[in-house]
Amino acid sequence: MLNEVLTTIRDEIIADTPQCPGGVISGLTVDAHTGQRRKSCVLLAEDDEDEREAIVSALRAIDIEADAVADGGRFLVAVASHYRGAAETRPIDLMVVDVIMPVCGGLAVLEALRTARWVTPVVVITGRETREVRHTTERLGATLMLKPLDLTTLQQTVLRLLAERPAT
Repeated sequence: MLNEVLTTIRDEIIADTPQCPGGVISGLTVDAHTGQRRKSCVLLAEDDEDEREAIVSALRAIDIEADAVADGGRFLVAVASHYRGAAETRPIDLMVVDVIMPVCGGLAVLEALRTARWVTPVVVITGRETREVRHTTERLGATLMLKPLDLTTLQQTVLRLLAERPAT
């Protein structure tokens, strides 16, 4: 049922999302190396299974491929596999990370990625906003969203961030 609701509003979300030439149209990205259109890929780290499934469904409803993991450790493994450029992996176009997760929290992951000079757009999600979370998210150039998530706003935010990111 969630997919039906999300699919129904997809066109409205796309219409309200800024587009960039050759950039994102409904979750499609132009591959910088091949010039071919491909689905954008989002890597999600969220330890709550229901929340994870809802986010994945929301992303798929706007034609985005979503790889999801349940903790920060698995997130780092997934990032490493993309970094090594394994033939079967897709480039990560955007990341969504929860602040509080087992193994490694989202802000620690984000800090490590930025230290390694990863400029991939990141959406940080949390149910516990604090001054430190807001400050760290802003300092690291990420977008903060509070739980409970409004999935329509998440979709709009993801599409906007994908459209705004520089070509690589």
